[in-house]
Amino acid sequence: MKLSALLEYLQGARLALYSQVYADVQQVISSCCDGKIWISEDSSHALAKLVPESRLCSLPSPIQLLKGIKNSVEIAGMRSCQVIEIVRPATNLFLSLHYRLEILLPYLFLSLHYRLEILLPSVSICAG
Repeated sequence: MKLSALLEYLQGARLALYSQVYADVQQVISSCCDGKIWISEDSSHALAKLVPESRLCSLPSPIQLLKGIKNSVEIAGMRSCQVIEIVRPATNLFLSLHYRLEILLPYLFLSLHYRLEILLPSVSICAG
């Protein structure tokens, strides 16, 4: 976004330090008419306590509601992330089993060969 577009968008808005927010809210309360003051329910408790109960509107912020609406790119990203998170543990399990079998398989065959020699000493396997 270009700076000129940003300044045009923020026309009428006043930027201030966060440390001044309490003084600004108190000034709005004392100078403004009897209207409601909207402070999100996720804001700090101290900030909400500055506003009299009769003038406090503590509904969820519309910004939070808009964050819940996802566009097609965000939805596709979430789906691909979920697929990766589902496939990764299965892949790790199969790789772990493959590695363990590579190590244990020769010992299993040797053990089986020795057991067959003990059980069947007269039988020999001849190639040819």
